[in-house]
Amino acid sequence: MRAHHLALVLILAACGGAPPATSTRTPDAPQPREHRASTVPTSPRTLARDATFADLVAAARTLDDRRDQESDAACLIGVTPSGFELRADLAVAVRPLAEPEGDLDARLANDPGPVRVLTRYGSYGTGAAQMGLVATSTTLPPTRGTALALFVTPEGVYTRRSDQPGGERDASRVAWVVEHTDWSAFDLVVVTAEARVPLTTLVALLEALPASLAGRITLAVPLAAGTRLPDAPPAVDGTAERGQLCPDGLPELTEDAALGDLPASSIRAALAPLQSSAELCVGTSSGPGAAGGRVALAVRIAPDGRVSDACVMEDSTGDAALRACLSRAALELAFDAPSGYVDFALPLVLEPGRAQRQVAVCR
Repeated sequence: MRAHHLALVLILAACGGAPPATSTRTPDAPQPREHRASTVPTSPRTLARDATFADLVAAARTLDDRRDQESDAACLIGVTPSGFELRADLAVAVRPLAEPEGDLDARLANDPGPVRVLTRYGSYGTGAAQMGLVATSTTLPPTRGTALALFVTPEGVYTRRSDQPGGERDASRVAWVVEHTDWSAFDLVVVTAEARVPLTTLVALLEALPASLAGRITLAVPLAAGTRLPDAPPAVDGTAERGQLCPDGLPELTEDAALGDLPASSIRAALAPLQSSAELCVGTSSGPGAAGGRVALAVRIAPDGRVSDACVMEDSTGDAALRACLSRAALELAFDAPSGYVDFALPLVLEPGRAQRQVAVCR
């Protein structure tokens, strides 16, 4: 608490002297208080109503430089009463993030595609692409599917595919692109714009895209013309330790192994830590398991209450690394000690993380 000090004015009379003259000086007028600027920091995610795509990219670059990328808002751009917010969970694929283009119309007129899309988790496209796009937000890991890039300029919207050339030379209206595009054909939709494009224009496009694309849209920035694009990474086998399926369940016990029993309530109570472990396995997956799915775990409890073996019997994700992660998580569980070995099967429904389900715009 700030202390308030009172200034005391002492008038001293001289002994044996004449009385002091009375001052007729007019007191000084009170000085106006100094107005200091607010020291409350403004987040780089906060953008003004007249912000442009260049402002959004600058905000993403600042946040990435600070390693302040995480967000649980589950949308890319938020519309606020005062303007906009960059709410995306950021995952910049190439650092430092490039400056947005000043004239995409001229560049696209001479480049019908295909394009190469670089994400933190892999890439779309082949070495035939001349233009590279750097994704800025979290996406599902690439599969063998196709990405579609939307380029917004003051003239309209251009589209380019990652798998083949054939993009139009002239821009189209947003409504025409939305109506005439088979969105189900693309695993990822990449949205970028010229530097001067207002965010109001970008948001209007994002809100016009089908709601079914939630989690499959990312904001991106083109790499400068002439940038050498990296080679496509080789396919990863992904058959890590314990990543193999065991459709027939766990190996048979030896004939002299004692069988035990545990109440279902006891098993359920001990499974509680597996929920957070499974969420972590999905959230950190760099393969198709990041999209979630259904699996069935086979678990064996030893007589001391520890899990002696675990494997995945069924898996809709096809992600060997995810299977290995879940099996290792099961091995960390601890149960009440049964009188012998106890085997059980555990079906799991895996949901993708919020970052992998980001909608385009939230209000």
